[in-house]
Amino acid sequence: MSVTSQRAPWIRLLVVIATLTLLFGSIAVPALGSGQQTQVKATEVFDQDCPEEYVWVGALSTLPLFIARDFKVLESHAKDLGVCSRVSGPTTFDVPGEIAAIEQECAGKPAGIMVLGLDASLTSAIDKCIEAEVPVVTIDVDVPGSKRLSFIGGDFDALGHFIANSVTANLQRHSVPAGSIAVTGALTNPSTLTIIDGIKAALAVEGSPYTLATVEEDQNTAEGGAAAMAAIISGYPELVASIHLNSEAGIGAATAVAEAGKQGLVSVFAGENDLDFARKVQTGDIAGFFGPRRELHTYYGLQALYEFNHPQIVVNGLDKWTAPPIPAFYDVGAIFVDDSNIDAFLSAQQ
Repeated sequence: MSVTSQRAPWIRLLVVIATLTLLFGSIAVPALGSGQQTQVKATEVFDQDCPEEYVWVGALSTLPLFIARDFKVLESHAKDLGVCSRVSGPTTFDVPGEIAAIEQECAGKPAGIMVLGLDASLTSAIDKCIEAEVPVVTIDVDVPGSKRLSFIGGDFDALGHFIANSVTANLQRHSVPAGSIAVTGALTNPSTLTIIDGIKAALAVEGSPYTLATVEEDQNTAEGGAAAMAAIISGYPELVASIHLNSEAGIGAATAVAEAGKQGLVSVFAGENDLDFARKVQTGDIAGFFGPRRELHTYYGLQALYEFNHPQIVVNGLDKWTAPPIPAFYDVGAIFVDDSNIDAFLSAQQ
């Protein structure tokens, strides 16, 4: 599958989301500034005259996690449906570049666009596509204020509860009966804040032996995660675990834990990344990771757009643009991997 790209010189290669992710969502990350723009060039995956083409548009378009999981399913499902698929967008975390890519792809009138909704500033570009009757869905991370037809991703409040409950279950299994848990993330992103609210609510349940230590900004970078974690360790001596809503911050936090001599005393959990990152569970560098059921993003993203273009039902006799014949939300669910299932996880990736 070909990947079109656009490079922003103003930022080092960030992240890696897992929900993002994070966020996993996958995990959602905030815009950090504007960059010098270059033209986005789009190239079809299959033949150049494909009559029905669907485009995935997002920043971090060459992320190994996306290539290995999301894009493989996108290409396979496109073949099953007899349509074409393509990937477009900047290779770095370049939100202005993603906006430019959306606008350029929309001008080409594809059959539909899947947008990785990394930032609320994508709203205007998405709305312009809808107004031009180019179908758009968001995947992995939502842009809820936009006119997108559907969101394929996670219930972020439920995801927060899932993460917290999975972490506390891990601690109990390792005979850590009580203590405080810290959280770090990109605190300007609404989806991230919703996940954190879910974590807070789960830890605040009456009778819980675990409490929230603090929530800190990590800028979705290893450096940010390390700095935040060093300060947290210093300020919260009762700390037993930390949750980082992206993988890069988790890597930095694990380094800070080791440097503080706290390995085995403070468990680090983070958003999913690639297989090398997953193997850190086996080495003990991190205690576990979480993320969405990634393959469902592009499978149902493409399926939703295809069904919108080939509707089998009419809702209340209304035009499909007025009453879309597809669900407004597809919950892809989430996974949690720790030492209890890492061997099975890695074996399944062979």
